[in-house]
Amino acid sequence: MSGGRFLSIDPVVTDANTGSSFNRYNYAKNNPFKFLDPDGRSASEPKDICAGLSRMNCGTVESSTAGRPKEFYDRSGVGPNLRGNEAVAIVEDELVSQGFIVLGREVVATTKGLEYTRRYDLVVLNPVSKNTFGVEIKSALYGPLKLNEKQVTFDVGVIKNGAVTTRGIEFDGIMYRGVDFGTKVQSVFRSATLLDKLKEAGVFPALTKPPHL
Repeated sequence: MSGGRFLSIDPVVTDANTGSSFNRYNYAKNNPFKFLDPDGRSASEPKDICAGLSRMNCGTVESSTAGRPKEFYDRSGVGPNLRGNEAVAIVEDELVSQGFIVLGREVVATTKGLEYTRRYDLVVLNPVSKNTFGVEIKSALYGPLKLNEKQVTFDVGVIKNGAVTTRGIEFDGIMYRGVDFGTKVQSVFRSATLLDKLKEAGVFPALTKPPHL
């Protein structure tokens, strides 16, 4: 892509209701600062990076932070849901760069001994060790990164008994990643009691630095 346009033709059929779509080289509605378009098929605002595509099949998300205006990260300019989605994209980029394979996004899982289900932001596979992990991603603006007691209890159960998603993906590993958009100082996961509970189960939460810091 160069200058906000693809160099190859858009594979999507022209939409007669949208005049700009007649330009088959138009990328992200000619506004790549506002819209995301991971594969050139469907432009959307960053609150839904996989709009128009199956969550399981929307492909590896290329960095959605490239070209993001600074205002995106300001205190008054971002809500928790939008910030959370951006954190997922950042962590996914990092894990993919480390060699992990994304098996699912926003998946719902069950584990033995617990009646409630648990949603994970990602499920990833380490192709070398063949271990599969449910990934919980926490985001904050000037910290802290808050842990949830019900989620942590479920995670400990997964470590002991394994889990399976509604799509049949099995995993028995857990990852925690945190992204703080507001400070260069290292954020902390809280509460300390829940953090100790995770560490006792062999889960050690880690931080990912957003690209603007």
